[in-house]
Amino acid sequence: MIIGIDFDNTIVCYDLFFQKIALEQKLIPESFSWSTPKSIRDYLRQEGREDDWTRLQGYVYGEGLQQAPAHSGAIETIRQLVYKNQVYIISHRTKTPYLGPSYDLHKAAFNWLKKQGITGLIKPENIFFELTKSDKISRIISTNCQLFIDDLPEFLMDKSLPLKLQKVFFLPNESNNGKYDNLMIVRSWSEIPLLTEGSH
Repeated sequence: MIIGIDFDNTIVCYDLFFQKIALEQKLIPESFSWSTPKSIRDYLRQEGREDDWTRLQGYVYGEGLQQAPAHSGAIETIRQLVYKNQVYIISHRTKTPYLGPSYDLHKAAFNWLKKQGITGLIKPENIFFELTKSDKISRIISTNCQLFIDDLPEFLMDKSLPLKLQKVFFLPNESNNGKYDNLMIVRSWSEIPLLTEGSH
């Protein structure tokens, strides 16, 4: 089976990492309750500090990325998938942050994958960081992906994606409120190998 996997929030886990960095940079108070990246974003926007949020994103996705963890089971599952499948990493990332130091975000992501040992499992030529969403879709099509895993339902529901593509929505932390009925939802990486059974 030909499998495509998104990078940010699908392989890399930012759930607590944004909070850790935001506290280190004193962007949120120590009393700030456990928070998702979205709650930190909303807080900073309410404070009129949109630029602080943009700079925080740039740091987390760039210079600070090497400290970020993988989602539980992600590396082990990728190791299992590459044994019998053709696996690509196909992600959409700007080349540099919108604000802050001009850090190479593509290089940061590749170095993170190398540090995790994933470049020893997936050939570097099968890892793509595209500049636009449309480029990401084009890459999914050109690599003939049969299954694609992503954390963004709005991307998976894009009408430019092939109808035959099996679209897997990685949703580890939220309950399904019925909005994603046309997507296959997985709650953990351990569920993903089951989706490829019978495809060989």
